[in-house]
Amino acid sequence: MEYRTISLTTVTNHIRKLNTFSNWLVENGYLQKNPLAKVKVKKDRSDKEAVRPFTQEELSILFQTDIYTKKKYYRAYHYWLPLLGYYTGARNEELCQLYTDDLVLAEGSST
Repeated sequence: MEYRTISLTTVTNHIRKLNTFSNWLVENGYLQKNPLAKVKVKKDRSDKEAVRPFTQEELSILFQTDIYTKKKYYRAYHYWLPLLGYYTGARNEELCQLYTDDLVLAEGSST
């Protein structure tokens, strides 16, 4: 039988969700202990799931879109997330958790 494989990240996310559910089962008396409490996915160092950085050409294309040249965007994060990623190197998941209060204008920067 042939099966479609899933990424290591997807496996980790499924285990995390099942672990949360198992904790709920324990807290509500349906299980005595969480069978997934110590289950972790060991990442193989040869695994090449890492995302490659953008090339200069790809960055030029991105920042020459109407979002940046004509300030045409539907939501503010369409404009700000790529800029924050460019200047900080942070992952999208990290940037999407930010609040506006988390951002500070550095001394000497222009607004």
